[in-house]
Amino acid sequence: MTFHRAGAAGFTLVEMMIALVLLGLLSAVISTGFFLAIKSWEAVEHHQGVQNELVTVQKALRSTLSNMRAEFIRDIDGVRQIALFGDEQELIFLSPLKQIKRGGDLFWVRLATELNESQDQHQLIASYMPYVPLIDNTPNRKVSISSGNLDWAELRQQLIDEGSRVSIYRGDLTAFRFSYQDTSNKRIPEWESEWLKKENLPTLMRIQFGERSEAWPDLMIRPRVFSYDFTGSR
Repeated sequence: MTFHRAGAAGFTLVEMMIALVLLGLLSAVISTGFFLAIKSWEAVEHHQGVQNELVTVQKALRSTLSNMRAEFIRDIDGVRQIALFGDEQELIFLSPLKQIKRGGDLFWVRLATELNESQDQHQLIASYMPYVPLIDNTPNRKVSISSGNLDWAELRQQLIDEGSRVSIYRGDLTAFRFSYQDTSNKRIPEWESEWLKKENLPTLMRIQFGERSEAWPDLMIRPRVFSYDFTGSR
């Protein structure tokens, strides 16, 4: 005679398979949610990093460019002009660079992008050297850094070869460019790709960072010499 205990029956094979399938589905849902949460967190951190980088670069550029000085020089042809040489790719101007040295000392500053061949990246470089406002007959005096007749090409080369250098940004800047605007006249202002042999500073400058994986907005900078000029006239 065979005896069976009540309630001793176990799970059937079908029930076990259903339980395993449900457990697998639940694990998949949990792991997918965990993966999406990690990706979302990484995206937030990346976006925050990009924004911090953008703020740092814009702050450095705004501080340097907004403080440019409206000094006059004469070039090697004797043409009187404002001490600013600008095109789409580079900009040379006078600034006190208060973040480097306190006081009213002026520096020639060159902003331009350069290719770092070792990293295959373009970087935004600020080169600078002291501005010498006095002229003398010392043989070793470099004419291009005095207030005498200035050779822009020579000054540019001196800034590249001998100037102190600061890297403002390393990254994708292949389409980085400057443009300039003069709102001092009554006609509708247009953006210009060059600012050469002018008698005044541009009232507004625009910096475009080009096509990047993370789009950066254009940076607009108005020199402080126009801070209290709401009509655009000096």
